[in-house]
Amino acid sequence: MTEKDRECFSKLMWQMETVAVNNKQPLTVEKIDFYFKILQDLSFKEIEKNAVLYFRNKNAFFPSPADLRGQDPLQQQAQVAWNRIKMYLDHFYDPSIGSCMMMVIEKRMQKNGEGHLYPLLVQWGPEIRSTTAIAATRKHFLDAYKNNRKGEEQKQFATDTMSRELKWKKIELSSINEK
Repeated sequence: MTEKDRECFSKLMWQMETVAVNNKQPLTVEKIDFYFKILQDLSFKEIEKNAVLYFRNKNAFFPSPADLRGQDPLQQQAQVAWNRIKMYLDHFYDPSIGSCMMMVIEKRMQKNGEGHLYPLLVQWGPEIRSTTAIAATRKHFLDAYKNNRKGEEQKQFATDTMSRELKWKKIELSSINEK
């Protein structure tokens, strides 16, 4: 950001204060200046985009500078997975019917192209529905999701590496056989 972005940035900060329901500290000019200095290495458009994403994920608190910097892609995927699973549970799960609804939810998820989230819903659904400590459950879910994805990436890397090594060995054997 440059000095010419300061006015737009200030307006954005005041808008965020209006949207933030659980804002414990009032917004001040000093706080705006502090955020501006911390985030000066980013473009205004990038900060604005991250602010929209932050509140779109149903956050009710005023964002920290780290929130306005944006999340890593894996964190964003985990947050989207959490929001979608919560939505399915809130809208389609009826505890009085119980597991009968799971087939309906699974079909709905498949239809929406979110079938990959169904195992997570089965694993985490009961805890999400029954807990009073939803923030702790959310943190555990996000951590588990990221660890699971990192594990998948490591497995894929190992498989790719083995595949390349086998190809090289085949090439080496074929060249030896040709001689």
